[in-house]
Amino acid sequence: MSGTISGYVAPAEAGAVVYAEQNGHVIKGTVADSNGQFVLTPLEQSSTNGNYDVVIVQNSVATGIVRSVPVVVNTSTVVATSSAPIVLPASVMHVASGTVLPVSAQAIVRALQSISGLNYEITSANANLDTGNYALTLPAAAPLTGTYTPSLPVALAPVASAAGQYTAEADSVSGATQSSAVNVSASDQANVNFSF
Repeated sequence: MSGTISGYVAPAEAGAVVYAEQNGHVIKGTVADSNGQFVLTPLEQSSTNGNYDVVIVQNSVATGIVRSVPVVVNTSTVVATSSAPIVLPASVMHVASGTVLPVSAQAIVRALQSISGLNYEITSANANLDTGNYALTLPAAAPLTGTYTPSLPVALAPVASAAGQYTAEADSVSGATQSSAVNVSASDQANVNFSF
């Protein structure tokens, strides 16, 4: 019993990665096409699994988050239209990198951003299987968030307290998890190493 979330980012942000998330975990991801349109499908209807957060990530712009988007069976919930797309401001990008050892951990490193006590995954990277190295490219600017409403456009406002503040979480193949705070608001290179 599934439905769809769809919408538009500004054409300049074509190629943006768009996630449907629940509790900071990506359920479905897609890429905005050359017109800025994105479609996330299939998604379980909200009465079964709860609403979704739509997280928009693109190089050189701030992250956009539309919270609490409902999904209805055989219906598309629209979060933005082509005439009123989601427009995100420019952002400097900084890199958080390091190593996850031993390499046998085969870790995935996720960058999470906490806003009002809720986590959102912004990006992730696999640690290199030979070296354990990973790198995450993250916006330094404040993320823009808003709560879904059927009367569009959804108003998005920057959350200044979250600017450049992330948690790097390493998830090993064994199921073990480690995390560490990362601040990329000022520095171009935040270094975080993990050891399992």
